Amino acid sequence: MRIAQIATLARPVPPAGEGSIEYLVGQLVEELVRRGHEVTLYATADSRTSAALRSPVQTSYVTDAEKWDWQLYELFQAREAFGAWRDFDVIHCHAYWFGLMFCDLFPIPSLHSIHIEPGPDYRFVAARTRNRRFHCASQWQAGLLGEREDLDVVAHGIDVDALDPAGEPVEDYLAFLGRFIPGKGVLEAIEVARRAGLPLRLAAPHNEYYEQAIRPHVDGRNVEYVGEVRGEEKRRFLARARGLVYPAMRGEPFGLVLVEAMAAGLPVLALARGAVPEIIEHGRSGWLGERVEDLVAGAGRLAEFDRGAIRAHAREHYHYTVMADRIEGLLRRMVEERES
Repeated sequence: MRIAQIATLARPVPPAGEGSIEYLVGQLVEELVRRGHEVTLYATADSRTSAALRSPVQTSYVTDAEKWDWQLYELFQAREAFGAWRDFDVIHCHAYWFGLMFCDLFPIPSLHSIHIEPGPDYRFVAARTRNRRFHCASQWQAGLLGEREDLDVVAHGIDVDALDPAGEPVEDYLAFLGRFIPGKGVLEAIEVARRAGLPLRLAAPHNEYYEQAIRPHVDGRNVEYVGEVRGEEKRRFLARARGLVYPAMRGEPFGLVLVEAMAAGLPVLALARGAVPEIIEHGRSGWLGERVEDLVAGAGRLAEFDRGAIRAHAREHYHYTVMADRIEGLLRRMVEERES
């Protein structure tokens, strides 16, 4: 198939640090190329890819001070991709709602992966467009769009091998991995660790919320801030922890951190919000609860978990090849339906 993949313009593909959308696009694109498809990636010019790279917008709007309105650039790139529709059999757009502005203007089928929580704005556009399908990463996320026949649920996938614990010694600490924003529950993670009597290590990019709300709790002993972790550093950080604390205070569409932790064999202590119960199996790959007290209780049972079984579960369900299998099949059906 001739496939166009439209990434966001916030970061290159793959990203140097945080950037789950760009990471997922990178994994999918490389696997589709390996399978013999003719893939064209729309992304910033500093992206690294085996696909043909087209960059209607050269630089990220995050790093380019001349780009004032980020939505203008995302919309422009989507316009350029759909305008070249004769070059492709199908278009797969990961750039929020921008591709939906063009899906009914061209005869080519298009798949739109929703990587955020779809609110009423998405339902508005969904009701007023036709020539497209939606992809969500969880049933919880899909439910926010309402019951639909034009939607497929395919879980995200990662490079499980990159997080192989490889005999790393397990140390006596809990891990928090993610971003420092109120909804991620970092203060609750600190409370869980304190009440469980375990040190907590925080790994996330530094920001203003850290300075305002988190730094007062960091003493370098009971609570330690290790900065943003990438690559080999992330692998060691996860592999050596007793467990991951994930007390997200509001529902999230997926939670890639959960899968990363499981890939390292790490049991997860998480509040049962959003898609979490779809990813973490209570008592087998982690411990779910409704309150901080529940996670404290789970912290006392971390030694009971089979870390090898957790890792095997991640490989079976959340490897990027599993994601690619299903996305490839979906794109192929869309092309065949158009040709029939």
